[in-house]
Amino acid sequence: MPHSKLIPLLPSGPWHLLVLIFLLAGCGDSGTLTQLDNRPLQLTLTPSEVVMDNHDTVQMEVGQRLSDGRIVPFDSPVAWTSSSPAVANVSGSGLLQARLPGEVTVKATSRWGEVSTRVTILPVSADLSLEVTDRLRVEAGAEAPQELRARIVDTSGRPVPGVRVDFSADANSISIHPATASTGSDGYASAQVRVGEQAREFDLLVSSPGLQVP
Repeated sequence: MPHSKLIPLLPSGPWHLLVLIFLLAGCGDSGTLTQLDNRPLQLTLTPSEVVMDNHDTVQMEVGQRLSDGRIVPFDSPVAWTSSSPAVANVSGSGLLQARLPGEVTVKATSRWGEVSTRVTILPVSADLSLEVTDRLRVEAGAEAPQELRARIVDTSGRPVPGVRVDFSADANSISIHPATASTGSDGYASAQVRVGEQAREFDLLVSSPGLQVP
């Protein structure tokens, strides 16, 4: 019997529209995410365990585990969070950036459920060198500041970008700006040093949190 002849057999009345809607709702795409018995989907994180060096990046991916054990890509929107962004920050796309040695929990949350993993960040062994002489001469009261440069390279001598460097001095009359900078692609970070009206000797302090310096 043609399908068109079945339509007049449906009783008239407002409730028959609900019947049609119910029938149409059962004809969805088999690839659409669904929940059974109001249970959240079984989500996975790749990689499932993360051990990374400080200043490295790792791309996190969310998947859905099917009943047969297969893992397929998860297409719904996901909100990423880190338990300590100062140690490791995660972007909206799941890119994990290590900033300091330590451990954090990274979580991915969606309307279908959430999944998390523990991330361990190891310190990097690198050399921190100052691009100044043993005695940096800065003219007292000069309008033009003196540039102080620090460079960070790995044990092979390659520049390490994106590393935090802190600058400070042991005298109140010394102005350093900025007090904190990040190394560029060449491994350099710099600050401007300005001295007060009275000349004197002072020590400049340069450090990098979470960096192992031989």
